[in-house]
Amino acid sequence: MSLVEWKENCRVSDESLTAADEDIKELVARHEASQQRIQDLEKDVSSYRQQVEKLVIAFRNKARKALVCGIALKSAYKIVPSLKDQATIQRVQRLSEKAILPRWVEKEVTSVLKEAGVAETNNSLRTPALTPSRETTNDEEKRHLKRRRYE
Repeated sequence: MSLVEWKENCRVSDESLTAADEDIKELVARHEASQQRIQDLEKDVSSYRQQVEKLVIAFRNKARKALVCGIALKSAYKIVPSLKDQATIQRVQRLSEKAILPRWVEKEVTSVLKEAGVAETNNSLRTPALTPSRETTNDEEKRHLKRRRYE
């Protein structure tokens, strides 16, 4: 091997090493950017997890409160001796049952989402439209069923 060939091989090797070094630097930069992106995503997931936990707690509390109120109204209806008071409690109980209307639910969901720090950006969080059942399609039939239940 002559000196010229040796110098040429060294130059080619040096160019290869320089190109490899540039590739390594580029890959390290990509890796660091990917690691930063992973950390950002983990923070987002953690934040979403906390929001979901807050929502679960809030909805559980709302459901417990509604259950306790319903039980209290039914118990009061059974305990109160006068017919006038029973009729009043019965009306209050009917109103409490009607409180679960879609508009009311939307209002409560919106307030709980605000408490939990969830920004409602689309309609995916809205309550789906209620599908009428046989019991609720005919208003007369619905009233008749309710009268039977309380008699």
